[in-house]
Amino acid sequence: MTHTIIHLVATPKDFDPADPPAAAARLPKLFADHDITYVAASPQGQAQQLAHTVARTHRLTVGIDEGLMLHLGVQQPQSAWAKTFASPFGAEPLHAVLNRVMDAVERAHLEADGHEAVLFSHPSTITVVRHHIRNSLGPRPRLTKLVAPASVTSVVMQDEKIIHTSYSH
Repeated sequence: MTHTIIHLVATPKDFDPADPPAAAARLPKLFADHDITYVAASPQGQAQQLAHTVARTHRLTVGIDEGLMLHLGVQQPQSAWAKTFASPFGAEPLHAVLNRVMDAVERAHLEADGHEAVLFSHPSTITVVRHHIRNSLGPRPRLTKLVAPASVTSVVMQDEKIIHTSYSH
């Protein structure tokens, strides 16, 4: 059985590489001793900039994954839990966001098979995925707010199955 860990990092709203926030500056140190073999980010600037700080630590390049991008527009989510944080998605339905980001997680899983990957995206997209995964693993307290900027949601996979998730900020 192969274990792969996919770390989803919520990018801070503003990230200046010349003056990184304390939480963002800690990420390269946090992942320094991890077996990271793949790093990808949304095409959005702050995600790319933050991803490069981690990729450099492991002598990797940053892949651009459109599936991690936050799409803006206007459509109100249907479920009560989503109304608290999903408005940034706009015209894109939540199920489409979930499918798109889970596809990015699967691509990272294939790239880092048996190792670890780090993906960088907007807190809204990671919150939707985190909520879905937590519910699929059994009853959990409801998520009612966005994940924190520069937080890490780690998804542990055994072969093709998600077996555990954790969150730190």
